[in-house]
Amino acid sequence: MEEQLNVLNNISLESGLKMHKGKTKYMNNFESNKDITTDKEKIEKVESYKYLGQTTYLKDTTKEEVTCRIRAGWSCFGRNREIFLDDKMPISLKRLVYDQCILPTMTYGCQTWSLTKATTQKLRVAQRAMERKILGIKLTDRVKCSEIRKRTQIQDIVDCGETKMEMGWTCG
Repeated sequence: MEEQLNVLNNISLESGLKMHKGKTKYMNNFESNKDITTDKEKIEKVESYKYLGQTTYLKDTTKEEVTCRIRAGWSCFGRNREIFLDDKMPISLKRLVYDQCILPTMTYGCQTWSLTKATTQKLRVAQRAMERKILGIKLTDRVKCSEIRKRTQIQDIVDCGETKMEMGWTCG
């Protein structure tokens, strides 16, 4: 690995590019106490890294990533609350904002997820909670999920994510 990193560094230097040693990190899935260096500088070994908003780990961390995406979805929902909580706003406009803002936020990076029943349920529960808020329905009102979905006509988040995984495009 060190040899490959040094080759990359040398080729980069020949092209006029300089490797930023503070931002260069590595992960590996084997135990080794040997440090990796380039230009006599030690490269940091990490257990995870964030790239384009997606955290990558050596072990399967879909559960943590789904939790992070749900949190980001709620944050986006909060930024658009004036639209979602306005009783005079037509549901078609609310659905459009949801499809264009919330759904892509919550399914970002889903192509790398291996969903379990638990993570699938977590995504659907978050989506239903948002749909209830959009419609102004409380849990105590005892309105069936199928009725809520019929009113909002919002695509199921898991179905949308599966479409993204198969086709490589966004939902909405």
